[in-house]
Amino acid sequence: MRAVARKNQLKDKTEGKGQRPAVSDMKRSGIFHTALIIILLQLTLAMAGCRQGWFSSPSPGKQLEETGGSEKVPEQLISIESSIEKIIKTLDGPAIVEEEEGKEGQQQGQEESGDTSREGQEGGQGQQKQGGGGQSGGQEKGQEKKAPDPWKEIAPLINTLHFQWNSYVPMATKNGANMVLIENFSEALNDLSTTIMSKKKMDTLLSASRLYSFIPDFFSLYRTKTSPEIKRVRYYVRNAILSAMASNWNQAGNDSESLNSSWSIFKNTLSQKEQNLAAQVDFSIYEFKKVVSEKNMSLVDIKGRVLMSNIKELDKPGSESGSGASSH
Repeated sequence: MRAVARKNQLKDKTEGKGQRPAVSDMKRSGIFHTALIIILLQLTLAMAGCRQGWFSSPSPGKQLEETGGSEKVPEQLISIESSIEKIIKTLDGPAIVEEEEGKEGQQQGQEESGDTSREGQEGGQGQQKQGGGGQSGGQEKGQEKKAPDPWKEIAPLINTLHFQWNSYVPMATKNGANMVLIENFSEALNDLSTTIMSKKKMDTLLSASRLYSFIPDFFSLYRTKTSPEIKRVRYYVRNAILSAMASNWNQAGNDSESLNSSWSIFKNTLSQKEQNLAAQVDFSIYEFKKVVSEKNMSLVDIKGRVLMSNIKELDKPGSESGSGASSH
């Protein structure tokens, strides 16, 4: 019996030794498969990240972060903004025009005054020769002068704006502007051109205001000293004024509410030195919203222009590229 038991023990040990290599192989195989699965997961995640980078369009809020905002504002973009403001100003709309343009206007006025003075001297000499007939002729000539036609002034402005836009598009694309923004601006520009041809003042002002609504998004692509949000504040104020002029009080009310939200965003970027001016704008917005809610058109125009003037103080030529606008 002892011999049989010992024989069975030896058999069990032999079978145990034969099974150990099988367990070791299974462990090695399991480790290999686990490592392979981890590698495949890593590759899958990497490819998914690449696809997201290739096919997803950056949101306007992330464009500045993704492009780094290292580019200075191109002169072409500054020119586009200036041209829109000039079109609105030509039709006596609420516009913000740089002081340099005012100086040019004064210089032009002085030149015209000088020309008028020289014409007066020549006319005086002619009157001495011709007598009373020359004097009456000079009076009739003065009466024949008419106010300049604003549509004749706008025609070259809109043509220039198309050339400026064509020149700027490649830069905008390079700096991260998505196709939706570019298509929207292009469509609004074409609509403005068509509206100008109809010579309808109110429709043209509203169309120009809509075109300006895309300007803040383009400025957000670049590094500026002043947050581009102030340009969105400008848009909401102006559009509220124009909507009120068109008796669209619902839109005017919506714009005044959007103005309040946009101003709150911009105010957080102001320095301590600018807090006095910020308080001034706060009060201007309060008064403006009040007269809009009362549907008082006369006061909407006055309070709106006061608010636009305050905004101008905050929206100085704040880009690192400097001020001024080039013309084509």
